[in-house]
Amino acid sequence: MTCPVENQPVTIEICDYYTFFMKLEKLKNLAGREWHYDSQSTQPCAQRLKKIDFEWSLLQDYSKKILASPASFEIKLETTRFSSPLSVSLNQAYEEAGYKRGLSEYYEVGTPELNKICQPILKQIPLLNPEVRLFIQTPGQAIPLHVDAYESYSLRSEISYDKIVRHVVFIEDWDWGHYLLIGNDSIHQWQAGDSYRIDRGVWHCSANCGLSPKLTMSITGMRTD
Repeated sequence: MTCPVENQPVTIEICDYYTFFMKLEKLKNLAGREWHYDSQSTQPCAQRLKKIDFEWSLLQDYSKKILASPASFEIKLETTRFSSPLSVSLNQAYEEAGYKRGLSEYYEVGTPELNKICQPILKQIPLLNPEVRLFIQTPGQAIPLHVDAYESYSLRSEISYDKIVRHVVFIEDWDWGHYLLIGNDSIHQWQAGDSYRIDRGVWHCSANCGLSPKLTMSITGMRTD
């Protein structure tokens, strides 16, 4: 695929988690039991990391360019369906819970230009073989509760699941209606540069109930500790 605006290879997908809540015991067994699974626990689930120093307007402007002219990119609407038992069970659970197509979409962007912009960020994050993805969640969209299986990254990097970790980075200040849940921790009022580690096996979800696009970035890689 090519991007007429930048004349560079581009990967931009609208992913759809249209399909949750089968029996939790089965999902626990598939996702692993590293997390406590106690909705009343006050034990912190979101691991806050050092704030990242960067000129965030670069990524904000890049996001606006995509939103202003999505037709300039080759975009395909795709249902995120992987083949692992966890992913298959999650899709079935979403369907049984009543999730509908078109209400769980987001832009997932990975381009050479994005990688170039993010080099100063990657130097501040202690991950090997990092992969950057920009996420744009428009108003009214929600990604239901899930746990990461790292399937696509694992396939591309040939790094095993138990060695992979994912960071979420906010690229603009929080706006009303923007929401991220990591385990039992509700994240809001963030500032650009705030970042969190989502530990393996911790369930999380995201929603945009506001009036402006929600812009975040994920960095997936192998831990160095």
